Amino acid sequence: MKRILTPAALLAWFLLSDCGKVGDPLPPLVQIPAPVADLTTTQLGREVILSWSIPKLNTDGSEATTLESIEVFRVIRTPDSTPFGPELFSQDATLLAKISKWSFETYFKNGKIVFTDPLTGQGDEVFHKELGYMVQAFNRKRQHAGDSNLSSLQLVLVPEPPSNLSPSYSEGFIELNWEPPVQRIDHSAVSGIVRFNVYRSDTATQPVFDLLTKTPISETTYRDSTAVLDKTYLYRVRSAIAQGEGFVESSDSTTLRALNTDVYPPKSPLEITGFSNGEYVSLVWVPNSEPDLAGYDIYRSPDGKTYEKLTDQLEGASSFIDRKVEIGKLYYYRVRAVDTHKNQSEFSEAISVRVE
Repeated sequence: MKRILTPAALLAWFLLSDCGKVGDPLPPLVQIPAPVADLTTTQLGREVILSWSIPKLNTDGSEATTLESIEVFRVIRTPDSTPFGPELFSQDATLLAKISKWSFETYFKNGKIVFTDPLTGQGDEVFHKELGYMVQAFNRKRQHAGDSNLSSLQLVLVPEPPSNLSPSYSEGFIELNWEPPVQRIDHSAVSGIVRFNVYRSDTATQPVFDLLTKTPISETTYRDSTAVLDKTYLYRVRSAIAQGEGFVESSDSTTLRALNTDVYPPKSPLEITGFSNGEYVSLVWVPNSEPDLAGYDIYRSPDGKTYEKLTDQLEGASSFIDRKVEIGKLYYYRVRAVDTHKNQSEFSEAISVRVE
């Protein structure tokens, strides 16, 4: 006979079976941002520029959503043959800054955090020292997974930035001129070859300066042929000296605001010819190639001395028909090109046409 369990018996069986056992409590999940691995340092004048990527993952491979802050540390020491190591930072490190996640955007540039160490309080003797840097990424519980890579450098006595940056203008370019530095940042005289890098920003609002010189130049002038007419640019120039396989730059020169206003007239129309069929005079000429050309004004004279304009509006084509003529008369013609800024060219060569 088949036995049927009552609901109470079923409950008792479930509680006594392994399925009903409660396991040991799991440890809390700890999410700590992975250490920064791409810290770099660069000298710029009397400052050190640090750059690194924000950790995207935790040590367990999950997304680093608990990243709360990044702290920056520095060690200054007399150079020796011993490389920088973690023990130096545990003994002599100075906390330079604590950057909250809420202010990351303030330091964000080209996909990385960029932090400037102004070396406040450090005199000229710092140029005889070696500087090392390290950063740590913390979660909300003030936990970190260890130090970043260590980045170190020894400061170089770079020249001061160039002075008296000034512009000159032509239709096809903005030319920058400056005076080379005579002192280094410790006020000693400049020695050796000094070169220059030119930077430009296309916007005056939150400007970002792009490098224009592919390699530092030795001249104290630079011609920016990519500048567009009627557009405002900001320029800065840095001194640069060779160091190892690269260059070390000074701080920025004063910023120059430059605007190349279009005051440049078109070229005079060329190769004007004309003929008459007895009823009108037809003129043609080689069209101007200026991209901002607006059109042409046509002028006529009965004696080749006093000219009057025949057109109330600019002619868009490089041709014109004068129907207000009389048979047997000689007329003189000349043409002038006009651009969208109302700059007028010189008059073309005058030609004469007899109506017959």
